Amino acid sequence: MKMELRIVTDPMRSDAAFSSREAGAAASRIETIQLIAADFLGSTLADRDPDPLSAQIAPLDAEFEALEQVGDAVAEERVAYQPVPRVRGRYSPTDWQQEAGVIRGETGADGRELPGVTGPWDFVGDRRPPTALSRAQYVALQEQTSRSASVQGFRSLLEHMLAFGPTTIERVASAQILDSLARGAHASALEVLEQAIRSPYDDIRFLAEVSSVGDRQPVPESGHADSPGSPGGRTGGDPLPDEAEDADDGEEDVSFTLHGTWRRLTIPSWYRPGEPLHGHIRNCVSPELYVGADYPRWSGGYSDIDRAQGARMLLDWVQRRRGSLEVEAIYAHSHGGNVALEAAAQGLKVKMLVLLHVPPRPRSGTEWAAIRSNVERTMVYRVHQDLIVLADVIYVRARGGRMNQRFDQSLLPHIDSSPPPITGPRFRHGHYTKVDNWVGEGLDSDIDYYRRLGPM
Repeated sequence: MKMELRIVTDPMRSDAAFSSREAGAAASRIETIQLIAADFLGSTLADRDPDPLSAQIAPLDAEFEALEQVGDAVAEERVAYQPVPRVRGRYSPTDWQQEAGVIRGETGADGRELPGVTGPWDFVGDRRPPTALSRAQYVALQEQTSRSASVQGFRSLLEHMLAFGPTTIERVASAQILDSLARGAHASALEVLEQAIRSPYDDIRFLAEVSSVGDRQPVPESGHADSPGSPGGRTGGDPLPDEAEDADDGEEDVSFTLHGTWRRLTIPSWYRPGEPLHGHIRNCVSPELYVGADYPRWSGGYSDIDRAQGARMLLDWVQRRRGSLEVEAIYAHSHGGNVALEAAAQGLKVKMLVLLHVPPRPRSGTEWAAIRSNVERTMVYRVHQDLIVLADVIYVRARGGRMNQRFDQSLLPHIDSSPPPITGPRFRHGHYTKVDNWVGEGLDSDIDYYRRLGPM
């Protein structure tokens, strides 16, 4: 059974979030520690959305006094750009490792099970923020010279949130960062992540998947976990059309949806024929969307090898359906988008590539050149500070890779949804897998308009 709860996602200034007792502050606290970690791992936060008023209002205290005088609209745009503390010093995985039994009960997972009844954004027991230590530690981070902090200071904050975070998802987010920085050698973080990977809640499980624990999960054999009629098969939406049998070779035009990491193990799933979003895309945008029972799928494993194998399977699937490596459109979520990009790098020609919450994985210049040659138009739909994409950025950078939150226009020309930092969608990695959000934000007319324009 898939479980999902609404989160309050009104963003807060990072310092305010650490002193707030509102449930919505949890997402802002997670965003803050993720941005600190991503910056520490070799970026200057240049991949954050640019601040159009940075030259006009500088110091933090004066900034918000000035905002009161220029109106709510400008203030809303500015709230998201408060500075976050920066960690000084060089990154070394050994600084973050923790052996089993060390520091437990003080800064470790403290032996408590992750709650299975409460939602990921609900307070755990009587833990309501701010806890004295976490608030004091965060203030200490901000007050050090040039708003910088020591490695040990940041680690102390993360381990305190791991042990005593007031919401379950804060504990898991802290565990994901610690696991990434320790490269899988932080015992208490592993303990939390091993529980979280089995959570019935998407937000919890997604974070745990982007970790060394997710890397070790067994991958389902292709064609089993989500075969129609199986326990992981289609569970809702409109009935399949009459033509939902395995299609004959030689389809004139074909488009399809493509799932992300581990989505084959969750039900219901947006990408399956007969599910609400799949039907909505077919009815409103792509009448040629594939509805056969043998629709494309890949292992969903969290590794470059899994995605490369998925791309080869995709090429074979298209060749068998079309007799050529050409498709009208692909609607891909999360790392399914990277499978589609890998297939394009290997020769798949795509008229319209729609990327939903796709982490921009690094590629060679040769691969990007092939993708630009083979993809006529790309649409990128993202939310501001996607918590799962940020987790992926941290995981990749901790292993020496280069990755940002957004695609580089020079490498992949695209139309970007450019979500407003305050009023736009925020945090949720599955936002654009919901029909209501497609309708409410006009994705149907958006995609239809750009499909008619032809190549970029």
